[in-house]
Amino acid sequence: MILEDYLRPVTGSTRLLRLTKQYPIEWKHRGVQKRFWVPSGFEYDVASIPRVFWLLIAPRELGYKAPLAHDYLLSKQGYVSLETEGRKFRARITRKDADKLFAVLMREAGVPRWKRRLAYRAVRLWGWAKGG
Repeated sequence: MILEDYLRPVTGSTRLLRLTKQYPIEWKHRGVQKRFWVPSGFEYDVASIPRVFWLLIAPRELGYKAPLAHDYLLSKQGYVSLETEGRKFRARITRKDADKLFAVLMREAGVPRWKRRLAYRAVRLWGWAKGG
């Protein structure tokens, strides 16, 4: 399942993309497979990187999945329906957890280490500045 096949530009926006079909965000944590679903219709800007920093990291250089997962988790204020080991339950995922998952998914997407570190530090700093 290739995420880019499920993304379409939002009419009238130069940065926003809309998910056209629900998409699973999957990862392993301590050997346990975890998953949550981002619903069809969710819109996000891929990565909120100020233009002045695009020489270092352009928004789409972080992949599509990591920013999608991060933005969705933050939009849900950390509460998400999580699936693990055949069970479904409502889980609270903190901003720090969302930021860590952002880093994990960037690594899985093959984003170079220095870009992952820079992007992770930026989301941590942004969260701290916003009081999160």
